[in-house]
Amino acid sequence: MNQQVDDAVTSYMDSLTSEALGRSYVVHGFSGDGKEYTMTTCPADVIWHMVEEQLQHIGELNALLWQSNIDPHARSWFGSEIAWTH
Repeated sequence: MNQQVDDAVTSYMDSLTSEALGRSYVVHGFSGDGKEYTMTTCPADVIWHMVEEQLQHIGELNALLWQSNIDPHARSWFGSEIAWTH
């Protein structure tokens, strides 16, 4: 199942063009308090939000590790292996 999800995400990401990233669509859903909502968004905004969320959670994990006197693995983009391979 995970491979199917990975393949679907990869296929979608590979299909994105600059135009497609900005293409708006309407989302209908329910907020945490159960209220129904409708909003307009685009893939670029969704991707940016995912990056923001990831950064937030990495920071939270780093803070917990520091409080436990553990040096976090992920501290710096420039010091990471991926920064030097791309």
